[in-house]
Amino acid sequence: MLLPWELKRLTLGLRGSDWVPIVLTYAQSHWRVELSLDWNDCNTYDNYDRRAMIDVFWKAWEVRLNELCADVVACPGALELVERLSAVNIPMAIATSSRLDSVRKKMLKHETMFQSIQVIVTGDDPNVANGKPAPDIYLEAAKRLGAHPSECLVFEDAITGAQSGKSAGCYVVAVPDYRMEKDPFLSVSDEILDSMWQFSGERWGIPFNMKEARR
Repeated sequence: MLLPWELKRLTLGLRGSDWVPIVLTYAQSHWRVELSLDWNDCNTYDNYDRRAMIDVFWKAWEVRLNELCADVVACPGALELVERLSAVNIPMAIATSSRLDSVRKKMLKHETMFQSIQVIVTGDDPNVANGKPAPDIYLEAAKRLGAHPSECLVFEDAITGAQSGKSAGCYVVAVPDYRMEKDPFLSVSDEILDSMWQFSGERWGIPFNMKEARR
């Protein structure tokens, strides 16, 4: 069963420790799923039973997710954008809330793209104490690239990711899902695009325009 969009939009960009409580709360209130914990009354992550349930749910989700990872399709224009950034020697990093195992499986079908990316920081990285929208993951990515956050340009499709990049001090280009309203991105993005095909590097001092890639 696919998650309803009203639920999925709340979890985009979050790592499991943050989105699992949202999903379980939704399941209790909308699907009448009975759980041993009342998530509305149990709001502290320090609670052992709560942490244990989150971990079990997260791991079970990722078992199924990992089965699907090999079929993940790249966002339109993503490969072409990476290739052109690589061609002009722009260092790149991935800062994802997914765990490393999931990322490795996604890489199998997209080796060409990943070969151009020097740094990968995942949600289970020991140096990332707090998940998005906290700035931790983008600060770590910038550090590993050897760049100051103010020199980094973040591409994000989730509001929590845009908030993370902006709070880290990066510039943010938002490419939201077409089902998402753009208004929430206005305060945390420097540019909002409908597709990566709309990106023009000229605004950022990068000598190429994605429109040329479609010719």
